[in-house]
Amino acid sequence: MKKIGIIGKGFVGSAVAHGFSEATGYEAEIKIFDKDPLKRMHSLEELVNSSEIVFISVPTPSNKDGSINLDILSGC
Repeated sequence: MKKIGIIGKGFVGSAVAHGFSEATGYEAEIKIFDKDPLKRMHSLEELVNSSEIVFISVPTPSNKDGSINLDILSGC
């Protein structure tokens, strides 16, 4: 059984979680972190440390010209 972490439980994160659920015939241990405490199921640290695969499903910031701002990834 794969251990999957999902960061962000909005429209995309919820769809990813469903895609790996028993409802679709796939069995995975799913952990979800969201900045909204009402949607949060696990801590970010717990999710990252215990997942084999992590999906980052958060909004992408854009620049004034409409292009995608990837500054946050520059340290990766």
